Amino acid sequence: IIPGMTWLAAALTMLVAGQMALGLPSIWLPKKALQAQLPRNAVRSGIEKGRGVARVIDKVLKPRLTFLSKPPFVNLVAVMVIAAALITFPLGLIPFAPLAPGLAVVFFGLGMVARDGLWLALGTGVMAGTAWLTKSLIF
Repeated sequence: IIPGMTWLAAALTMLVAGQMALGLPSIWLPKKALQAQLPRNAVRSGIEKGRGVARVIDKVLKPRLTFLSKPPFVNLVAVMVIAAALITFPLGLIPFAPLAPGLAVVFFGLGMVARDGLWLALGTGVMAGTAWLTKSLIF
């Protein structure tokens, strides 16, 4: 919604996913990104509002198809996240269009954290739909 924020988020996502794709043992971020601060009340409010959704998501996440969260598949997930970030740049010019690649990145993130290959597969499906959407909108 805030102009330019989708591009900033996409650039940071690409930076992290690129390092993940290369198999680096730890993530490097620019100093400014590490020093970003948010108002305490805004963080607390966000946490409170997200608790209900988090409870529902916790119920559906579980380790399954765990081989999809290990190399070489983890590198493939990182490449798909990079693709989602790249797609975000042109879609950032269309209101609400970056939600599609963002949703794919969320599914990939949830799948990696929970070692849930089903969510990684869902992320792949959303990413395929996002690629089709982008092709339809741009070409």
